[in-house]
Amino acid sequence: MARNFDSIKDIDGTQETLHLVIRIIDLWVVPTRDYSGHLEMVIMDSNGDKILFMARKDQFDTWYAMLREGSTYIMNNFRTVPNDGQYKICNHALKLLFTGETTLKTQDLLDIANNVYGFMNFEDILTKRAKFLCVNW
Repeated sequence: MARNFDSIKDIDGTQETLHLVIRIIDLWVVPTRDYSGHLEMVIMDSNGDKILFMARKDQFDTWYAMLREGSTYIMNNFRTVPNDGQYKICNHALKLLFTGETTLKTQDLLDIANNVYGFMNFEDILTKRAKFLCVNW
């Protein structure tokens, strides 16, 4: 029996368990004053929907060596929190956080594009009607 996976667009914070199939399209380290840092990445599903995924300092060492930009994964057991920071990388209302129970399994999935571009109307940007300015790679 084939397993059903969730879509990023359907993440609303009410589900307790989510199963995503994703590609990491951008991955970076955010440094701090004490030279530790946390990991941030933009992930995308097969529909082209994107969301920010973060690993805080206590999870950094666990995940940094394993994750590769451009690779595809099946992921489970993560936390959702509001995407309410000053700068929003993606236009999703939530962002995802690694937990101690998060699992990622490397999987070679060709049905997830390397990237999907979403263009905004220039007039919406100038008149500030665009709610978020999502950086698309």
